[in-house]
Amino acid sequence: MSFYTIPSTASFCDNLAQFVDDLATTHSCPLSKIKIYLPTRRSIRTLKDGFLRQSNGTPRILPKMMSIGDSTDDEISFSTLEFLDIPPAIHPLRRQIVLARLLEQAWKHDYNYIQALGLAADLGRLIDQIHTENITLDKLDTIINIREFSEHWEITLKFLKMVLGQLWPHYLQSEGKIDPALHRRLSIEQLTQFHQHAPSQYPVIVAGSTGSLPTTRDFISTIANMPNGIVILPALDTVLEPTAWEKIDTSHPQHHLKNLLTHCKIEREEVQIYGAQDKDYDRLLSLSEIMRPAPTTEKWQTLSTPQIAKSIQHGLSHITQCECHNEDAQARTIALSMAEIAADPDQLKTCALITPDRALSARVTAQLTQWGIDIDDSAGTPLPATPIGRFCLSLPMVIENNVLMPVPFLAAMKSKYAGGGALSDTFRSTLRQFEINYLRGIRPSTDLQGLKTTNDKQHDFIDLLDKAITPFASLINDTHPLGTWLNAHITIMENIATTTEMDGASRLWVGHQGEALSDFFANLHTFSDVTPDLSHYDYVAFVQNLMQTITVRPPYGTHPRLSILGQIESRMVQTDRVILGGLNEGVWPPDSGYDAFLSKPMRHDFGLPSLEHKTSLAAHDFATALGSQDVFITHSKRIGGSPALPSRWIQRLETVLTAANIDKHDWPAARGHQYIAWADELRHMNAPAIPIERPKPTPPIERRPTQFSVTDIAKWMKNPYHLYAKRVLQLRALDPVDMTITARDKGNLIHQAMEAFTRKFPKQLPDDSLEHLIALGKTVFDAQTYNPEIHGLWWPRFVKSAQWVAKYEHQWRQQTDIIHTETEASMPITIDGTDFTLTGKADRIEKRRGNEWAIIDYKTGTIPQKKPVMLGIENQLPLEGYMLMNNAFNGLSAPSDCSLNLYYWSLSGSDDGGKAEKAQDKKIDTSTLIDDAQNGLRALLSCFHNPLTPYMATPDPDYAIPIDHNDYAHLERIAEWSVIEGDND
Repeated sequence: MSFYTIPSTASFCDNLAQFVDDLATTHSCPLSKIKIYLPTRRSIRTLKDGFLRQSNGTPRILPKMMSIGDSTDDEISFSTLEFLDIPPAIHPLRRQIVLARLLEQAWKHDYNYIQALGLAADLGRLIDQIHTENITLDKLDTIINIREFSEHWEITLKFLKMVLGQLWPHYLQSEGKIDPALHRRLSIEQLTQFHQHAPSQYPVIVAGSTGSLPTTRDFISTIANMPNGIVILPALDTVLEPTAWEKIDTSHPQHHLKNLLTHCKIEREEVQIYGAQDKDYDRLLSLSEIMRPAPTTEKWQTLSTPQIAKSIQHGLSHITQCECHNEDAQARTIALSMAEIAADPDQLKTCALITPDRALSARVTAQLTQWGIDIDDSAGTPLPATPIGRFCLSLPMVIENNVLMPVPFLAAMKSKYAGGGALSDTFRSTLRQFEINYLRGIRPSTDLQGLKTTNDKQHDFIDLLDKAITPFASLINDTHPLGTWLNAHITIMENIATTTEMDGASRLWVGHQGEALSDFFANLHTFSDVTPDLSHYDYVAFVQNLMQTITVRPPYGTHPRLSILGQIESRMVQTDRVILGGLNEGVWPPDSGYDAFLSKPMRHDFGLPSLEHKTSLAAHDFATALGSQDVFITHSKRIGGSPALPSRWIQRLETVLTAANIDKHDWPAARGHQYIAWADELRHMNAPAIPIERPKPTPPIERRPTQFSVTDIAKWMKNPYHLYAKRVLQLRALDPVDMTITARDKGNLIHQAMEAFTRKFPKQLPDDSLEHLIALGKTVFDAQTYNPEIHGLWWPRFVKSAQWVAKYEHQWRQQTDIIHTETEASMPITIDGTDFTLTGKADRIEKRRGNEWAIIDYKTGTIPQKKPVMLGIENQLPLEGYMLMNNAFNGLSAPSDCSLNLYYWSLSGSDDGGKAEKAQDKKIDTSTLIDDAQNGLRALLSCFHNPLTPYMATPDPDYAIPIDHNDYAHLERIAEWSVIEGDND
């Protein structure tokens, strides 16, 4: 047997190319006669590049290279006449759809079809594992006999026996198909038989495989026993002592290689080393110690001996460790390290980021893009996360229950794929105006055509949009076959994508992303016969669920020397710098997960590999990459705001360094401090931050307002800048899209109900006043049919408030002559020759019995405290009293000697439902309060009629306008100048 290994410290593909060249010379045969079996299709491309470098770019005929798959995630790429009798494999998505129907029918009360889709994917993976391990289903009987399980597991086993033993095989037989994993296994088995019966007279090489699958191990064993067969193992640990080698477990990176050697009946010492150099020993020793089997870690006690410690220190000198504060800092540090390679003066050095964390890779990509470096994630992007995927998924959600949904509508229409049809030249600007006219604020309670009844603008644009989405919108009230939904979905995508210059189909189904989506839809069409009729909601969930399984990979990278790779893509890739990112527990290595159908003991009894087997593959990928010439390892202290643990391998690295008594200044983490600091400087910049001053604009007199409402005055006093932005700059905040109901909306509804009630009964109340108030309130609330929050949360509170009003008013109205509701006022004020106008509207003004008057302000939130009322800050009621006493309210004339009282009525619906209290303290009468308000107002007007008086932002933080109610807080840039905690001001 000819077994070799290329250590992790050597470039696998370059050394393999050199090995094959030497082999061709030794056997006096052309390269084209040599066969090489590699783990993945990407490794074939990598080896081709290695041969190209070996020949200095000179073209030549290469060996025949095929992939056999080294794990269940890899693809095989060979075909001979020997495989013609193997039935074709069923498409994984079709299998998932059919299995979901079986699950739905088996557990009707537990799952609907959409819920069953996710479980069907787990069942499909279990089926593939059974075929991969070549396990017969009769072993399911032994599980129950071996151990007693809960009733839940027994029910599950009965279901598995029924589905896997009867229903599913019968379906596959009727279709003439087999499971993908069985097709894969049979193909490799026949390839194995082919080489057994017809051994090649030329060299046949299996390179880079760890033999993680049983059929792959059999194939490798067959090749190894051929006269011209050669096996080249990736990164076999030849340093670890034999006693420790025997104790390797399933989590160790050498686990699969050890199983492979045992299966091939060859000792590790018989494997020849190719490509290693004497200087590599220190690194190989260090890496071996880091990954030492747990039962033998007592050996770490000997690492402090001078010779070994020196080897450890030298062996780990190529590693730089960066422990970053959070994911953002980690991405920035990685991007900086990659940019350093991109700036290589000779433009020769290469760098690869290897990470299973696709969110981290997206952050790094975004950071590099900011610096003008375009790079693709070669591990791929889920189709729903691509621009065309988002466009595709947004469109079916534009209309829901015959109501336009603003967020998905704008997501679709603002996509780069939205063309606008005949309006393509002005589509963007027209859409922005449509958003302002119709979609800002509370969600409209109608479809597109219904919007015409709420506004007389842009009706032609509405017709254009409605025509484009009608093929799909017309279906949403019923269930339909999958094919009907798909045709309508594709139609509206092409309608929206059409421009005046190009039809929608020509814009959509091009490029690797468009082609991936096109293939996805084409496959779904072929699955219509096995998919049940779907409602609108189920169709959207169905497409979302299945689209998640599609990964889009760019055909080539955008940067020639930088790349981002997943674990599978990184195998056999060699670069000048390797960055291992996301080394946190649960990320790399990943969580072992769970099996939805079999518990861990059941999997063991059934003969399936443990769920931890992928940890061994992840460990091997890590250990192999760690042997590169220049390695960065990064992890984050916090993930998603929560503390995160470093990977167990980083913890082992630090334990080895401690055991060897390596000075911390020589640790990999010490070398990483500089990169972390540089990355932080990129964020915070070198120059010290210079805080801005509090805004103090001083507009000229002619720009200063002279008309104010009573509500303006209180905000003016709390925050003059607020009035400046609103009245001088004339800025108005746009409502959010699909805005949630606010406290202001609640207040408006209750004010409307109370206004209707007092207008209907301006004097005395009938005995059934509560029924009248609730009926009037119901009319107001029923107009808001589109919002369940109003009816579910606020209506019960209104009813409670109405009960309090009806009870309180029966006593209160005994002294009421007449009520004036929502009465408007306007009053001129002249100061230093300048005319001002004060306006206002009172919720309720009452003429009481005798010479008494009352002004009542309804509050659906918190009643203002008496102190700010006394200080003249909460001055709405005193100013309304000032206006009433000056006969400023339309049609009202209060005698100058009348007794006036100011009240707040709380109608919050909490506690007793409401309460009434006077605005001012008992020690101060209303006339004094009104005089103070009048004097304060005149002083305020006079002060700000001075061109030197600034409209200062929030003079007193104790009386600041709450951020939620300050539309101009972002313009004030409060966080940049306000007092920070702990400072004195």
